[in-house]
Amino acid sequence: MLIRSSFPSLSNSNFRATIFTKTYPLYQCQRPNSVCGTCGAGDREPATKNGCEETTVLLVCGCILARKSLGLLLVKILFNMERLSKTVIEDLIYRQKKTHYEISEILQKRFPNERGFSERSVRRFCNENNISKRSGVDEAELHRMVKDVVSKVGPTWGRKMITGYLRSRCVYAGERQVGQCLANVAPKFHEQRKNRAEQLKNPVPYNAEYFGHKLHIDQNEKLNMYGVVHVCAVDGYSGMIVSHALMPVKNNLLIYEHIYRQSILSYGMWDQLRTDHGREFALMLFIQDVLREHRTNVKRLPYIQSTSKKNHRIERMWVEMNLRVNYPVKRVLNSMVDDELLDINDDITKFAISWVAMRVCLVGCVQVIDAWNSHSVPGKGEPKQLQKSKDNTKTISPSQLPTTEEAVQMYEEQGGALTYWPEFGEDPLTTEELQQERENNFHKSFHNFDVIFHRLAIGESSLFQNAVILFRDLTIQFAEFEV
Repeated sequence: MLIRSSFPSLSNSNFRATIFTKTYPLYQCQRPNSVCGTCGAGDREPATKNGCEETTVLLVCGCILARKSLGLLLVKILFNMERLSKTVIEDLIYRQKKTHYEISEILQKRFPNERGFSERSVRRFCNENNISKRSGVDEAELHRMVKDVVSKVGPTWGRKMITGYLRSRCVYAGERQVGQCLANVAPKFHEQRKNRAEQLKNPVPYNAEYFGHKLHIDQNEKLNMYGVVHVCAVDGYSGMIVSHALMPVKNNLLIYEHIYRQSILSYGMWDQLRTDHGREFALMLFIQDVLREHRTNVKRLPYIQSTSKKNHRIERMWVEMNLRVNYPVKRVLNSMVDDELLDINDDITKFAISWVAMRVCLVGCVQVIDAWNSHSVPGKGEPKQLQKSKDNTKTISPSQLPTTEEAVQMYEEQGGALTYWPEFGEDPLTTEELQQERENNFHKSFHNFDVIFHRLAIGESSLFQNAVILFRDLTIQFAEFEV
């Protein structure tokens, strides 16, 4: 039988029926003195009497169950809600922040010929499946997840960033709940964050009207002495990180390809670029000026260059990146140089440091970017949601956006001269076969860089140190095969 019912109290006219092993409240009996038309059972007789079982539902009249028509209607309502995937409702509740009433309207529009998607039915479904706006996971599971995140990111991540990181992994919990978990699973780290000096805040008011108004682009050179340079693009309205790249040294061509061109192809044209006066942005700014008529608001200047302090929308993000990625890596490399484990003046050593450090940093950067784009900004909301709510970028076709080679040619034809920086250090292996063989040997000992960074983030540096030394030694070893 499809649906079965159980009766906790046969004498009470208010009862509950277990359907699909879940308990749902039914209506008060409409005919307290009637008898069952199928079997003749009265309202005080046992509900298990033979002959009262229909094809799809067990029906008993009187005060035991409501009338057959009402019971069938209820079964249809429950069936309509039950056939929906739980994840669909969770997405509407947790990610889209919809109310039961709004969900009901969405479902009724999606299934116009179906019944059973009332606000009451949605609320009942949520109650039975433990779907609440407060949290999508129980306390024990949330503790486990928070503990797992802390083991990967270390002591510097607070409740806002960890909440954002969990949301980026489709786990929805309140900041207060995450904060309580942090205090319980890592009390030492919690005290360290409480005692840390409050970060400086820029008091100058800032204004961006929509996603696509201002795009702030900047480089971070905290690790440039070890061959790691960050370049990042942040939208001014939402605060969303739209592109990020790591490179051994800052380079016009790489910045154009991986920051500017990638951002435009992914989202569209911004009205205005904001950068400092660095020459590494020359090619990108040149193309922005060439494409100035493809913007939403063509009356604005296509770009503005100012001092780094005035490019503060992105400077605030660097605080997070330094604290969670750059400083842990830099601390270990400084120690290795001081202990004479590395000779920073040797070109092969410099290349090895840069090669390993960039890949280790990339793991941390991805974590920070995912968390940043999903964390809640007080008084505004999540960057990803802000981007969707007011996206006013101007779409441009790939054929209208010059490739890197085309952009360089256009720039030089206009009399421009680009500065080409050399690589950091020197790789003595010139053939792809030897380079691939070196990497294969390296990955026999270090399968992925995630584990290296996660250990580094919680203060365990031995894996990272061994990785740098091994890659340097492998490079020297395979260099002997070069003819």
